[in-house]
Amino acid sequence: MKSRISSKMFALGMSLLMIFSLLGVPFAPAGRALAETAAAGYQEEGVTDALNAADAASSSQSVSVTDAVYSAAEYILKQGVASEWQAIGLAQAGYKVPDSYGAELQNRVKNAGGNFSSVTDYARIALAVKAIGQDPANFAGSNLIAAIYNNEGMSGQSLNNPIYGLIALDSGSYMVPSDAKWTRDKLVQEILSAQNVDGGFPLNAGGPSGPDTTAMALAALSPYKSESAAATAGERAVQWLSAQQNTTHGGYGDSSESVSQAIIGLTSYGVDPAGSGFTKNGGNLISRLMSFRAADGSFAHMLGEGSNALATEQALQALVAYNLFSSGGDSNLYDFIDHPPAVHPLVHVSVAIEGPTASLGEGSVYGGSALDALNKLAEAKGIAVVSKTSQYGTYISEIAGIREKKYGGYDGWNYIVQRGTQWVSGYSAINDFALQDGDRLYIYYGDYSVTQLVDSVTFLPLQPKEGKPLEVTVNKKTWDWDGNPVVAAASGVTVSIGGKTAVTNDQGTASFGTDLTPGTQTLQITGYQDNAAPTVVRYTGSVTVLPKEVPVSLSVEGPQGTLAEGPVGASNALEALQRLADANHIALDITQSSFGSFISGIGGISGDMNNWWSFVVQRGGQWIYPSVGISDFELRATDKVLVYYGGYSTQVVQYLELSPSQPQPGQAFTVRVTQVQWVWNNATFSSDPVTSPAVGAKVSVGGQTAATNDQGIASFSGLSAGSYTIEVTGYQAGGAPSLVRYTQQLAISAPQAVSEATISVVGDTVKGTILPRTSVTLGTGDTPYSLLLRMLGSGKVGARTSSGGVYVYSIDGLAEFDRGAESGWKYFVNGSEPSVSADNYVLQDGNEVLWKYVTSSSETAAAGASSTAGTGPSGVAITSANTLPLSQVGATTAVSGTPMTAEKSAELAKTLAANSVSLAQLATSAGTALKDAAGEVQLQIPAGAVEGAAVTIGVQEQPSSRPELVSGLYEFTPNGTKFAKPTDLSIQIPVGTRNPQNLALAWLDENTNQWIPVPAVLDLSTGTITGKVSHFTKYAVVDRSKWEPAGSGVAADISAAAKWILSAGELSDWQAFGLARSGNALPAGYLAGVLKQISESKGEFRKVTDYERLALSVAAAGGDPRSAAGYDLVAKIYNNGNLTNQGSNGPIFALLALDSGNYSIPANAAWTKAKLVQWILDIQNTDGGFPLTKGGENNVDLTAMAVAALSGHKEEAGVQAALDKAVAWLSAQQLEDGGYKLSGEENSESVSQVIIALSAAGIGPGDARFAKTKGSLLSNLATFKRSDGGYAHTAAGGSSGLATEQALLALTAYDLYLNGKGKLYSVSVATATANAVFADENQISAWALTSVHEAYDKKWMEGVGGANPAFAPKSAITRAQFAALLVRLTGNTPAASPAVSGFDDVKSNSWYYGYVMKAKELGVIGGVTAASFKPNQSISRQDMAVMIARVYKLSPSSNSSFKDGAAIGNYALDAVNAVTEKGYMTGFGGSFDPNGVVTREMAAVVAVRLP
Repeated sequence: MKSRISSKMFALGMSLLMIFSLLGVPFAPAGRALAETAAAGYQEEGVTDALNAADAASSSQSVSVTDAVYSAAEYILKQGVASEWQAIGLAQAGYKVPDSYGAELQNRVKNAGGNFSSVTDYARIALAVKAIGQDPANFAGSNLIAAIYNNEGMSGQSLNNPIYGLIALDSGSYMVPSDAKWTRDKLVQEILSAQNVDGGFPLNAGGPSGPDTTAMALAALSPYKSESAAATAGERAVQWLSAQQNTTHGGYGDSSESVSQAIIGLTSYGVDPAGSGFTKNGGNLISRLMSFRAADGSFAHMLGEGSNALATEQALQALVAYNLFSSGGDSNLYDFIDHPPAVHPLVHVSVAIEGPTASLGEGSVYGGSALDALNKLAEAKGIAVVSKTSQYGTYISEIAGIREKKYGGYDGWNYIVQRGTQWVSGYSAINDFALQDGDRLYIYYGDYSVTQLVDSVTFLPLQPKEGKPLEVTVNKKTWDWDGNPVVAAASGVTVSIGGKTAVTNDQGTASFGTDLTPGTQTLQITGYQDNAAPTVVRYTGSVTVLPKEVPVSLSVEGPQGTLAEGPVGASNALEALQRLADANHIALDITQSSFGSFISGIGGISGDMNNWWSFVVQRGGQWIYPSVGISDFELRATDKVLVYYGGYSTQVVQYLELSPSQPQPGQAFTVRVTQVQWVWNNATFSSDPVTSPAVGAKVSVGGQTAATNDQGIASFSGLSAGSYTIEVTGYQAGGAPSLVRYTQQLAISAPQAVSEATISVVGDTVKGTILPRTSVTLGTGDTPYSLLLRMLGSGKVGARTSSGGVYVYSIDGLAEFDRGAESGWKYFVNGSEPSVSADNYVLQDGNEVLWKYVTSSSETAAAGASSTAGTGPSGVAITSANTLPLSQVGATTAVSGTPMTAEKSAELAKTLAANSVSLAQLATSAGTALKDAAGEVQLQIPAGAVEGAAVTIGVQEQPSSRPELVSGLYEFTPNGTKFAKPTDLSIQIPVGTRNPQNLALAWLDENTNQWIPVPAVLDLSTGTITGKVSHFTKYAVVDRSKWEPAGSGVAADISAAAKWILSAGELSDWQAFGLARSGNALPAGYLAGVLKQISESKGEFRKVTDYERLALSVAAAGGDPRSAAGYDLVAKIYNNGNLTNQGSNGPIFALLALDSGNYSIPANAAWTKAKLVQWILDIQNTDGGFPLTKGGENNVDLTAMAVAALSGHKEEAGVQAALDKAVAWLSAQQLEDGGYKLSGEENSESVSQVIIALSAAGIGPGDARFAKTKGSLLSNLATFKRSDGGYAHTAAGGSSGLATEQALLALTAYDLYLNGKGKLYSVSVATATANAVFADENQISAWALTSVHEAYDKKWMEGVGGANPAFAPKSAITRAQFAALLVRLTGNTPAASPAVSGFDDVKSNSWYYGYVMKAKELGVIGGVTAASFKPNQSISRQDMAVMIARVYKLSPSSNSSFKDGAAIGNYALDAVNAVTEKGYMTGFGGSFDPNGVVTREMAAVVAVRLP
């Protein structure tokens, strides 16, 4: 490429210099210099002395400090910038802070009106504003600097206020008025006055010195160390920090954050944190901090823990500060005067290195210059790069051993950048070319006079189709001496599509035959030559070849009724009709004419001069009246073809309108019918649609029939709740219909009940109650955080976001650390502290929320808003007056003490087994203590408990084989005796369970056979459980997880579910597995059928879950999966190369399958059990949940399945801890009614999976942690049971094959657990069906297959149909479906239904009502008209772009150039530019096709791309 300058000779010199020069120098590895170093030009040494010093300081580590900076920064960028400190660290590391964060910060300041609760808020935000290159003295209409120096709350609270206030004021050249409340001098004095005599600084005046506060005080004082007082204080602080270091590892305590703060403070003050003064036992602060680093670049809070957002952001700042220190000069991290944001920051770009005969490598990196990006990719790929330098700069002379002038001409290495849709020529030296975010950099070998770029690729036909020839025309591009682009046909280049190749002719056109494979194929264009540079730089893309046949629906409507209807696959309308007619054995009479084919007769019904057969096609919600014959009308996927018998006056229903749009049960309503017919227009020689009211049409619904009036309206009385079909007909006796039959579904349901919660906010003893207990109506998805904001307003709530969610650090001016090192805000729900952030805990009806300021991290809700009256011990959910059975209450036992050893437990069990309790003793009103000889049972009766005459109390141990008993069953007599005061009953037991909270002291209600618990305390060290009793009956200690309140009901439910499955027809593999494991006989021929399937597929299946499922079902049916039809399914699992392609599903069920039988796994297998266990452990998120892919969103079903898989490996390292975390997470996600939601929908399948998991883990679904205030797992599952024995997916649904199958598995697992018969997956096990194979799997395009399954697995999209669902990939996605998809993708839940929609055609009982309302609330969608949404209308590509841009708040940084740009609506132009810029949607062949219909598989692909 040549430079666009006036001197053509200089331009030629530059062009040649880009190809070759004289001096060769190997490059330093990528990542050895910060962005500013890169922008200034590379040194021949490749790294500065200062950075060598930094690396030397961490020589014991596997990566350098600088590389650790890069990896930490890029880890944060990958997770998404969520805090001010992250933005500051990124900017000072040389990276570009994402514009999205800057916009979010601006909105936050604007929305708050520049008002925040504390000085530290203003300071932190001011520093972040500097990091994004803006002025905090004038940001979003606010002066954040003035808000600091005139702040009334600077003094008297935490020392953080003056420290960070001073740091912020010194971060820029800000003028502080002399009459300001807080000048810099006053702040310095405020900080100095707080220093303790030991040299350290406390968080609060008079408190103990702390490393974090001391370090930050040192950073604040560093600009003033020329002043004697500040210098003395600084030296004392340095000495204190050194003295406080741990002499073993060189850190502070066990966390990483204090180490990071110390590094920041010391480097700001000019002290080396890796120097001798801070080296202890061979370790220093740098090496200590690096010990917390994970392989992905993140940092942990404590050693052995996972990634922590706060630890990572602080470590990044510390390491950047150390790099600044090592490079000399001002080393204050927060000094944006000497260290402003980089002019050419590190940005995210893609790089391709194209050699003379092949591509050498490509990938994505962060780089500031083109050279920086090249070197980073080269280092990652292990590619050697050599440069040459001259007076013009640095250029590439050799890559991977391929040197310049390989072919003896002006050939060599060039570079060019693709920015958006434009080529940006590399006119400057490669080290001087500044990249922009999203650039694609090409480093290519070429000859200046030969090699050009691919400019455009076009197809004829525009949309390639199976069975039709295709021409691909390629144009190439270069520039003339004046910098003008020159475009010409690219002749002689090779075009490859899906393995087929062709060479372009002189016009640049390559011709392909009719054998292209349907689906998305890889397109590649190359110009490789023998012994010469390429004619074009390698180009890659994709091309979609449509299948010859597409799925459509077709209906044939005769003069008096429907002749046939159903789905078919066809290429044209006649072919579709013929196939449907053949399937229904209906005769057709087709006549050929010069105008095309037309229908003469169907089923013996022929046309005449007055009546005939016609056809229309509904596409995208609109009718098309074809102007061609039926054989010439080309179909598109999801078309609806209507073939009907009619005459001149016969019309078609255009649409129905209901008023009200969503009738309530019992509410009268009307149906307005609008019809359409097509009238010939002599002026345009076409048929125009004319609509009118359908007068006299017959409308039927719910057993009622009415005729439409002259406005086309039919009236109906109210209907009860349920699903109905509205049928409209216009049949006429002896003639053609006036109106073609039309049907539409109607659902009527009752409005949802209003849910409420209470909230209170309690400060410390000084602040008092901020918000008294207040009732609040809950909206969909409300959380403790959203209620807090709603009640107090964002101006009174200080919060920051991390990867774990929102953390509230300040309310009404009372902030964390204001009352000590452990002080801050906690929230509680119903008296318990949830394990998830306040914005992730979805509230339920009746929840009580308490926000409380605590001074200790262990402080509980105590007497907060959720406290209840009673005498129960702390942490217990019942009182001594409890009468509810064990299955209906939460925690009953408070646990204390150190657990007894296994030996002591065994010894105690032996002693108690030999003892039989039998005693009798007189009790009087003075009080009595009863105790048997072995101390197994004790009764402490207080004075006054026995009223009247003395009574002889007897205790007799009863024989019993009840499985839930942990102690004996003791009968206290006289039966029915009541005490005037609660009496202490103690029973000693051997404590051998891992879950002692499940042990309950309870009495047996023999009328109901229910255990009624009493509040109790269990001392783990002695095994003594003590509770308050009020009357005499039979008492015992029971394990609630082993008690089944329904008794034989479980077996009955299993039998009923099995019967439903067997009567439903075709049997799935999972259903067969459930039947076999529950003891039911499988249908004859099942195993033979499965083996036949395996044989016909030659033992080859696309997904590993197929092998896992079949291995389990074959074994359950009595076969051997190691020799199934001659194939070893077990080996197919442990040697599967695609095991992780389906995310965590594959490894989880591989482990279950391999554990299910006595299978031998070779030590050299690709996947041993040990490898599977470790893989599953590694994917677990830090909060305990399991995602589909590493770092992804937790999923209830996957977490439950992971628990089931890991349960057989508890003794292996890390497994039990992982199980404990996962079970705790599952408990925290459980709803108050005992159920679960997935993708915002409460469903039975998730409950079933958790029951299976807990049964497998030996915990049982009756565990106390899974008994919520309004239900348990088992009681919740029972609500989905239907009278026919099946189970529903949702509470309002009917019996479902999948739900019943899962329920059968759950009940069977529970039954096996209760009766000690092992686990569900213990004979021949099964695998979860997260990646179901659809009935129309072969119709899903190859390019969409993975995305379709991912969207389905994550419950973003659903299949269509029943137990064997289809996906309908080629069907158009409707506006309602896409609105629901966006709501699910953004983590929102459907809106409640009572609100008026504003759309006549969006009914509150329709499945999409809540989704459309939520999308409307979010501003994502609007109506087609003011009163109409058109939920079933298909969505165009440009409308999809608009919805995506709205929901993700996207705006373009440049304008895309499409050939069909003029066809893009003005309303959609910015959205199209934004989504294509982000890569969420792409054009093809230079066009965007804005009005093209979006199919369901297209939507799945886009959904997976979205963040």
